[in-house]
Amino acid sequence: MKFKHIGLFILVFTFLFLIVLQISTLIPFIANHTDSLSVELIKDQSLTILLHPIETMQILVNANNPLFWALIAAAFLYAIFVSYRLGKSKEGWEVDAKEQSHGSARFATSKELFNNGEFNGCSTKETFKEFLQSLDDGGGKHEN
Repeated sequence: MKFKHIGLFILVFTFLFLIVLQISTLIPFIANHTDSLSVELIKDQSLTILLHPIETMQILVNANNPLFWALIAAAFLYAIFVSYRLGKSKEGWEVDAKEQSHGSARFATSKELFNNGEFNGCSTKETFKEFLQSLDDGGGKHEN
């Protein structure tokens, strides 16, 4: 369980780290080269950043770039949030009351159940009982 969270954190943070390097290096680069800016110049700088991320990070740290530090902090917090949010798993018939979901499935909301009073909503216990009854009846089989 912890390995899943740690692995997801590392994956998300690494991806975000590369994006942070691009943003925090390219914005000052574009500002410094507004008179001779071209697509080739930006492409070459982006490729240099991707090929030498550690060197780029050292330059940003030594320059004490505030944009870099703000974006790294945001990327770190977001990676923690994503790793714990996506790392949750449900077992059996455990239902999340707030999200009204089970695993990747989702229960219908009251707006989806009621249409001018034509449909009746039922409790989770009644739905589960009907589900078990449909299994006993051979539910899901279509007869021709």
